[in-house]
Parts: sequence; C-alpha cells; structure tokens
Amino acid sequence: MPETLLDARDLRFAFRAEEGPVVDLPRLTIARGQHTAIVGPSGCGKTTLLRLLTGILVPTSGGVTLAGHALERQSDARRRALRIASVGFVFQQFALLDYCTALENILAPLRLHRAARLDKAARQRARDLAEAAGIAHTLARRPDQLSQGERQRVAICRALVHEPALIACDEPTGNLDPARAGSIVSLILHQAQRTGATVLLVTHDHGLLPRFGHVLDMGLPAASGNRA
Repeated sequence: MPETLLDARDLRFAFRAEEGPVVDLPRLTIARGQHTAIVGPSGCGKTTLLRLLTGILVPTSGGVTLAGHALERQSDARRRALRIASVGFVFQQFALLDYCTALENILAPLRLHRAARLDKAARQRARDLAEAAGIAHTLARRPDQLSQGERQRVAICRALVHEPALIACDEPTGNLDPARAGSIVSLILHQAQRTGATVLLVTHDHGLLPRFGHVLDMGLPAASGNRA
C-alpha cells in the first residue's frame, strides 16, 4: 500500500463554539503521491480544511498527522518549520511580498528553508517554472505591477520551486481564463508527478475533476468518513 502522508482523525474546527463546527470530518487519509480535488458549496469549510491539514490552523478537537508529525502537538514555530520544509501553499489571496520582485517571491521558500540550497540550479528552476506558467517576462516586476492572473501564477511557482512533499492549492485558477487554468493545473500535476508530491486542490471548477484521482466533496454529510 502507498505510504500515508496525511491522516486526519475526528477533525473538528469552530471559529466560535456557539456557532458550531466549520469542519467536522471523522477520518481522512491521503497517500503520498495522491492527487485530490476538494469541492463543495461556498462556506462549507474547504479553505479551513486546507489550513488545518497544513498546520496553519489548529483543530478544536481531533488531530492531523503530516509526514509522521502530529501537528496539533507542535508549537507554532515547529508547525511553521514543517510547512516551510514540506508544504507548497497557494493562497487564495496570493500572499506575495510587495517589496520583492516576482522572481524574489518565487524564490522565497528557498530563503526560508534552512536545508534548501538557493544556488544556480534553484534559480534556473524558478525561471523554468515562470516560463512554463507564462510569466517569464514579469520576473523583474513587483506585485503592484502585475495583473491578478500574473500574481496568481507567481504564487503557484513559489509553491512548486522547493519541490515540497505536499502541494496545497486554494482556488489556484480563480483568476485565470479557462485555457490558462488548464495549463496551470497541468503544470502543478506535472511537477507533482515528477517529484512524487501529493496534491490537494480546492476548486469550484468541476471541469477539472477528471484530472484528479480522488475527489473530496465537503458538501456531503460528515458521517461519510474518508471521502477522498
């Protein structure tokens, strides 16, 4: 059987106790190399789940194990270090550094990860990703000089450049036209297949679902258990 990368058990999260849980998931197991799309209506907890699975949020109850580490037992600093080392996260609002160029933003994970090497090969990898994403001409520009779609593609390249074990994408094609969206998903999946990475991708675009081996529908009752 494939090795497990992510294992969530009795996972519950509520922003306020009186409002009830945003996420209520009895069990979710994700294997290394698995490609999973996460779908469901707005407000059903897709983004919250992605943040729980990557240690950005700590569950109200239950737990998440990522690459053998129980995230809820780690300090904030330790969870952050695990994310830097193991996760490439594409945020819905991009989270680019305004004072850095597009190239500097793409290379940021390699500056943060102590074990990573920011060498000639890494810089070439960043440029190759930018070329594949159609933003090679923007690398000297800062985020305020980029379109929304260009910012999104910078964020995607940043998530891929350090070849993480887990690529977590929150609506990575939301600002792209259909043709560009298809090519960007191809880039993500190609890089994942090349490195053996696991992919979790939140999307409202059901046309992308045939490209994923597993689909987690957050609109289904929590009692369905492991839905990936």
